Amino acid sequence: MKYKYCYYTIPLPLLEIWNKTLTFWQEYRGKVMDQQTSDNNIYRTLEIHHKPTATSFGEVYQITFGFNPKDSMTYVSVEISLIWGDGL
Repeated sequence: MKYKYCYYTIPLPLLEIWNKTLTFWQEYRGKVMDQQTSDNNIYRTLEIHHKPTATSFGEVYQITFGFNPKDSMTYVSVEISLIWGDGL
């Protein structure tokens, strides 16, 4: 299984980015498989499965969100894994 990884810093509150991410995946038919929130609400994880398209057999997105109150910055890491079909 192949994968890509990227990292972003966004100067917005975590909750705003979280809501925009969920809205995006609802519009593009991603299926939320798992989501977790820390007790202090500054760390969240999300697992999204995206259905097969013309160019792939689907993807799995592991997204981690962390908010640093000192610099009012949300840190987002995204790992994208491709799902390959049988016999490919």
